Amino acid sequence: MNGNAGGITQSQLEGLRRTARIYQAGEFICLEGEPTRDLMLLLQGAIEVLQNEDVVKVIRGQQIFLGQISFFASKRRTATLRAKTRCEIVLIREERIEQLLAAMP
Repeated sequence: MNGNAGGITQSQLEGLRRTARIYQAGEFICLEGEPTRDLMLLLQGAIEVLQNEDVVKVIRGQQIFLGQISFFASKRRTATLRAKTRCEIVLIREERIEQLLAAMP
Protein backbone atom coordinates (compact mmCIF):
# COMPACT_ATOMS: atom_id res chain seq x y z
CA MET A 1 0.00 0.00 0.00
CA ASN A 2 1.57 3.24 -0.99
CA GLY A 3 -1.25 5.73 -1.44
CA ASN A 4 -2.04 4.81 -5.05
CA ALA A 5 -5.15 3.06 -6.41
CA GLY A 6 -6.39 0.53 -3.88
CA GLY A 7 -3.95 1.77 -1.21
CA ILE A 8 -4.22 4.12 1.71
CA THR A 9 -5.12 7.70 0.83
CA GLN A 10 -3.06 10.60 2.16
CA SER A 11 -5.86 11.66 4.54
CA GLN A 12 -6.19 8.09 5.86
CA LEU A 13 -2.41 7.95 6.35
CA GLU A 14 -2.50 11.23 8.31
CA GLY A 15 -5.27 9.79 10.51
CA LEU A 16 -3.24 6.64 11.16
CA ARG A 17 -0.18 8.72 12.04
CA ARG A 18 -2.17 10.44 14.81
CA THR A 19 -2.71 7.04 16.48
CA ALA A 20 0.78 5.65 15.82
CA ARG A 21 3.25 4.85 18.55
CA ILE A 22 6.83 5.92 17.98
CA TYR A 23 9.58 3.41 18.77
CA GLN A 24 13.20 4.53 18.93
CA ALA A 25 16.07 2.36 17.67
CA GLY A 26 16.66 -0.54 20.06
CA GLU A 27 13.17 -0.51 21.62
CA PHE A 28 11.21 -3.76 21.65
CA ILE A 29 7.87 -3.65 19.83
CA CYS A 30 6.62 -7.12 20.81
CA LEU A 31 8.10 -10.26 22.34
CA GLU A 32 8.20 -13.80 20.99
CA GLY A 33 5.71 -16.01 22.84
CA GLU A 34 3.45 -13.27 24.17
CA PRO A 35 -0.30 -13.65 23.57
CA THR A 36 -2.00 -11.27 21.15
CA ARG A 37 -5.00 -10.83 18.89
CA ASP A 38 -3.86 -7.62 17.21
CA LEU A 39 -2.20 -6.64 13.97
CA MET A 40 0.42 -3.95 13.55
CA LEU A 41 0.96 -1.57 10.66
CA LEU A 42 4.50 -0.27 10.18
CA LEU A 43 3.97 3.21 8.76
CA GLN A 44 7.69 3.80 8.34
CA GLY A 45 10.99 2.62 9.67
CA ALA A 46 13.05 -0.55 9.91
CA ILE A 47 12.56 -3.40 12.36
CA GLU A 48 14.59 -6.45 13.26
CA VAL A 49 12.79 -9.79 13.48
CA LEU A 50 14.35 -12.01 16.15
CA GLN A 51 13.72 -15.67 16.93
CA ASN A 52 15.47 -17.21 19.91
CA GLU A 53 17.35 -13.90 20.28
CA ASP A 54 18.90 -14.15 16.78
CA VAL A 55 18.10 -11.60 14.08
CA VAL A 56 16.51 -13.59 11.24
CA LYS A 57 15.61 -10.65 9.01
CA VAL A 58 15.19 -6.90 8.79
CA ILE A 59 11.98 -5.37 7.46
CA ARG A 60 12.23 -1.86 6.03
CA GLY A 61 9.56 0.19 4.44
CA GLN A 62 6.24 1.89 4.68
CA GLN A 63 2.72 0.60 5.24
CA ILE A 64 3.67 -3.00 6.00
CA PHE A 65 1.43 -5.25 8.09
CA LEU A 66 3.08 -7.20 10.91
CA GLY A 67 1.79 -9.96 13.20
CA GLN A 68 -0.40 -11.77 10.67
CA ILE A 69 0.70 -15.26 11.74
CA SER A 70 -0.31 -14.71 15.35
CA PHE A 71 -3.52 -12.93 14.42
CA PHE A 72 -4.90 -15.29 11.79
CA ALA A 73 -3.65 -18.53 13.39
CA SER A 74 -4.70 -17.47 16.93
CA LYS A 75 -1.18 -18.17 18.17
CA ARG A 76 1.26 -16.41 20.44
CA ARG A 77 3.80 -14.10 18.81
CA THR A 78 6.21 -16.16 16.71
CA ALA A 79 9.03 -13.59 16.85
CA THR A 80 10.33 -10.60 18.75
CA LEU A 81 10.29 -7.30 16.88
CA ARG A 82 12.83 -4.61 17.74
CA ALA A 83 13.09 -1.15 16.16
CA LYS A 84 16.27 -0.85 14.10
CA THR A 85 15.53 2.79 13.31
CA ARG A 86 12.86 5.21 14.50
CA CYS A 87 9.54 3.51 13.65
CA GLU A 88 5.93 4.60 13.50
CA ILE A 89 3.61 1.67 14.26
CA VAL A 90 -0.17 1.52 14.56
CA LEU A 91 -1.65 -1.26 16.68
CA ILE A 92 -4.93 -2.46 15.16
CA ARG A 93 -7.08 -4.12 17.79
CA GLU A 94 -9.01 -7.31 17.00
CA GLU A 95 -12.35 -5.58 17.66
CA ARG A 96 -11.60 -2.94 15.01
CA ILE A 97 -10.65 -5.58 12.45
CA GLU A 98 -13.90 -7.43 13.16
CA GLN A 99 -15.86 -4.18 12.66
CA LEU A 100 -14.12 -3.54 9.35
CA LEU A 101 -14.75 -7.09 8.12
CA ALA A 102 -18.41 -6.96 9.19
CA ALA A 103 -18.88 -3.74 7.21
CA MET A 104 -17.61 -5.35 3.99
CA PRO A 105 -20.24 -6.67 1.59
